[in-house]
Amino acid sequence: MPADTTVRHRVNPRAALAAATVATLATFVVAGTLSSPSLLSTSAALTDDAEETSSMITERGAAAQLIAAGLTPDVLAAAGVDGRAARAVLAAAHEYVLQHQTELRAADRLVGEARRASADRAGQESLATATVARRDQLDALIHAATAELPPETRAAITTVRRNAGREGIPTKFLAADRSEDQWFRLREDLSHVRQAAKFGTDPDPEVLARVRDAESHSAVVAADLAINSNRDAISTLFNARR
Repeated sequence: MPADTTVRHRVNPRAALAAATVATLATFVVAGTLSSPSLLSTSAALTDDAEETSSMITERGAAAQLIAAGLTPDVLAAAGVDGRAARAVLAAAHEYVLQHQTELRAADRLVGEARRASADRAGQESLATATVARRDQLDALIHAATAELPPETRAAITTVRRNAGREGIPTKFLAADRSEDQWFRLREDLSHVRQAAKFGTDPDPEVLARVRDAESHSAVVAADLAINSNRDAISTLFNARR
């Protein structure tokens, strides 16, 4: 019988699995759907290269989770957190996500499932319950990530996060609490001033005076200075890990 001259290459199954895992994660990152760092947990145990990639993706996941929780670079900067402190916050978040990735992923999954089934009243109630549970998970992440910051900085973060989500209101104004009527008035005043600048007209003097008064609040002044000083460094740090 003729000798079999076919060359058979031996495949290292561990290396192949590591490569497949990294390729899958790269697809998630490109698609913008990576929401949890746990996807690389298998890869980390396979090869040194996969372990390095796991660390990178996990840090990206931690940064994404912080942003999902409302702890954005702008919020951190407005609260007076500089680049060095932000690095410590991200490291603490990284550690927390490693330890609680199962709970975080489960909360995300439940919200997604409830949202898809929210057509009727029961579904809407399930969505509300799942959303609260997810918020609790993210609040716990924020607490762990900021635990080593000074109390006044943590208080400032709480204020800015509490006031966040108001369309048309720059972050610096979120550092001071207002009534709902005052928030509405500020948004309208800011819109008026922006429109005047856009069309090259003079804003109403009373409106401009109210905006200047809001800008002169001590917490707003401090937040404005802190944002200008720290936002770029914090944004660079977060983007390097996303």
